Amino acid sequence: MLSIGAVLLPAAGLAFLGAGSYRSDRGIVATRLAEHNRAAQSVAGAVEHELREALSAVAQLFADSGGDRPAPEALDQLSARYPMAAHPFRVGADGRVRYAVTDPLTVAPVQDVEPSFEFTAPKAAKRRRRQLDEARRRELRLCAGAERDVCAPDETSVADVRRAYAALAGFDDTGPAALLGVARVERLLGDTAAAARQYDRLNKKFGARLDAEGLGLDFVAALGRSGATDDTQELLKVYRGVVTGGFRGPPAALLAIGDMLRRKLGERELSSTTAADVQSLDDQLESARDHARFRTELESEADAVVRTAIEQPRGRPSLHHDDRTLVYQRDASGDVIGIVVDDSVLDAVAAHATIPIGAPDPTTRAVIERVGAPPSAELRTFSTAGFGTLMPHLTVSIVNDRSMPDPLDEIVRERGQRHLLLTGGLVALLLLGVWATVRSAARERELARLKSDFVSTVSHELKTPLTSIRMFGEMLQQGVAGGDREREAHYQEIIVRESERLGLLIANVLDYSQIERGIRRYTLEEQSAVEVAQEAVDTFRRLREGERTDVVFEVDPEAARTRVNVDSAVVVQSMLNLLANAAKYGGQDHPIEARVQLAEAGWVCLSVRDHGPGIPRKEQSAIFREFYRTAEAYSSGVEGTGLGLALVKRHVEALGGRVELDSAVGRGATFSIVLPEAAT
Repeated sequence: MLSIGAVLLPAAGLAFLGAGSYRSDRGIVATRLAEHNRAAQSVAGAVEHELREALSAVAQLFADSGGDRPAPEALDQLSARYPMAAHPFRVGADGRVRYAVTDPLTVAPVQDVEPSFEFTAPKAAKRRRRQLDEARRRELRLCAGAERDVCAPDETSVADVRRAYAALAGFDDTGPAALLGVARVERLLGDTAAAARQYDRLNKKFGARLDAEGLGLDFVAALGRSGATDDTQELLKVYRGVVTGGFRGPPAALLAIGDMLRRKLGERELSSTTAADVQSLDDQLESARDHARFRTELESEADAVVRTAIEQPRGRPSLHHDDRTLVYQRDASGDVIGIVVDDSVLDAVAAHATIPIGAPDPTTRAVIERVGAPPSAELRTFSTAGFGTLMPHLTVSIVNDRSMPDPLDEIVRERGQRHLLLTGGLVALLLLGVWATVRSAARERELARLKSDFVSTVSHELKTPLTSIRMFGEMLQQGVAGGDREREAHYQEIIVRESERLGLLIANVLDYSQIERGIRRYTLEEQSAVEVAQEAVDTFRRLREGERTDVVFEVDPEAARTRVNVDSAVVVQSMLNLLANAAKYGGQDHPIEARVQLAEAGWVCLSVRDHGPGIPRKEQSAIFREFYRTAEAYSSGVEGTGLGLALVKRHVEALGGRVELDSAVGRGATFSIVLPEAAT
């Protein structure tokens, strides 16, 4: 106990010093965490300042425009200076969106005005309307009941429809519809050139006007001409006019027609130059679609924006996009001025903000995160700060990638690595010494117990054969046999057998003593493996003569001529030990099985199998230790010294072989001596 105390007291002192160093490092970490908190608040302040500046610039832009749409040049300058102001908007006090984005598909605004018609008289106008409707009905009857693409109208009927439309083409009120009707009839007849001339007439005379759906008639004429001529370049020209704002019309209608034209172009083989032009126009059309969607979404949120707007800037998450925020305020006129900001833009501003941390780690950065969002598995968060009422749904977090080292851990490691290694190493050595001391004491105590058991067992093992030898010797001396030669021979045979058993026991003890002192020598000579095994079996049978122990000896044909270079006496003794164990634990109901067979190429196996209770797996390695006996062996009362298997293992390994065990509880045990074949 004193020695253990002498070891533990220094270990406790070293552990105390290590704990003090650890607490010091934790204080440094706490200081750095406070710096991270201040850094998060500083970055949040920088983002908020940038956001207020952008919103103020947007309000000034709308004020300078006098309520009109801002000039494109002014918008470009604004977004270049303030990236957060790339999507400004203005909502009237009545909830109508006065400005969201410039519609890229419309160069000139579409005015909701009725076209001016020159009528000679109201009755004449009504008559022309009826004539137009009748001409349209007669046109529809030209191919009524015919299959698609198989129409072959009567020439007389076609001429009548053409004359009816032609009679109405010169008037302002029916002229556009009549010219379109003539063009359709010409296309029906397959005269694309005549149809194209009608579309040209429509464009020349009525192109500046709008149809009932708000589409410019110049656009209607160009669209019809491209369909009539079926020319790819003509189709591309119209598609370019739609995308670049060359035609007037409602944005939704222009987008739908643009998609239709794009599908037609996709069905044709295009040259590389034309394909590149189409791809560029596709990108512009997609941008226009995004603008239209943006305006529609803003219109759906306009009422909520007007209802919650105040004179100070405030924000709210977009109802349509998880990564978009609306920031707005009410101006002096009562309108609401605002900007729509994507989280990626806020992230970019936060990423460029200075993080005021002493000796910052290059992997540490600031990111914008949503309140309530699950933490990212890829980021390590150090501190967080909010934006208050400006953007209550967002926070700024100081983070770094989890794939990179934790800078806080780096601080602790840099300052305490040497102290921790020194202290930990000394503590480990001391603990190892304690463990070795305890283990050595336990081992010594176990060895003492085993040796005591061994002396008791050997004394008993020696006493049993000596008692038999003395008893039968005295019987011979006293003439108990009465001159009966058979009885005398039987007594003499018992004396010899017990002497051999006594000699085997003494040989085991002497072998162990020589092995422990390292003086055991082996005489190797080439022997037949079968003959060595046969000698061991014969000796065992002689020693067990008169007992109910039977041995079945088998030799595999392929192993009959194998030879080994061994000390035959040692192998015989090892086999006798295995056979004796099999007799002790295998019971009397089943024979012991001895076999000679090939193990694998170049190796021969001498095995002994019993049908006893088997050996538990947890004890299969322990039974080869000196003096070791299982608890079952002690409880069953079976005699033994605990040296037999230990000697077998040491002898066989000294001869270059190995001992194998195959056993399970309830299935008996098979011990095998595996020896290398002698070189031929």
